[in-house]
Amino acid sequence: MTMTTEGDARTTARHQVSTEPDPVAVVTEANRRAASTLRSTDADPLDAVAWASAHLAALERTLVPLARRLGHESRAETAEIRRLGRRLHLELRRLEQRSSGDALIARSDPRALRARVVDRLEEFTTAETAMLTRLFAELGSDVTAVAVAAYSRSLGVAPTRPHPHTPHRGLLGAVAFRVEALRDRVLNTMDGRHVPVPRPRRTVREPGRWGQYLLGESGSGGR
Repeated sequence: MTMTTEGDARTTARHQVSTEPDPVAVVTEANRRAASTLRSTDADPLDAVAWASAHLAALERTLVPLARRLGHESRAETAEIRRLGRRLHLELRRLEQRSSGDALIARSDPRALRARVVDRLEEFTTAETAMLTRLFAELGSDVTAVAVAAYSRSLGVAPTRPHPHTPHRGLLGAVAFRVEALRDRVLNTMDGRHVPVPRPRRTVREPGRWGQYLLGESGSGGR
């Protein structure tokens, strides 16, 4: 009877572990969405630009600095991530220009541009996966959960257009992140551009006693 109970407990534990989300997959999901969008001829390539741009910005603000602090090997790894990220930013910028009707790049082949961005995304995701696997193994599950949550929050407020020529590190990078995110939100509204990246919900504050009184008066006055 005891053996059966222990066996059931081990089976339950394995099931619980297997159903927990893979943190590497959670972080790299934006790249997969971007690549999937570009492989679809019916999808708007600007959706892919938004996913990949937000991901690059959020990764640079949260997980890349964390990985770099782990040691010499990690610094070399994050330097490669940043190099590949710049290449991806440049290709995303070209794709955005072509998709928005920029005359400077109007003669370029849109299918070739999409294919090149997919190649860059796959190249970046491969290097990113290696970095994240090492990082999360060293951090442990509890700290990893906090780090992934920080990345997810950053993704929700990140710039949604590529900015290959602005700083992405340190204090200047932090300032640029906020300025670019605000600028992109304004431009997206002006252009009527769809942004698929999920935005954080605003916290709804419960009204205090005076607020409830006013709401009650307003409601009764409308009858």
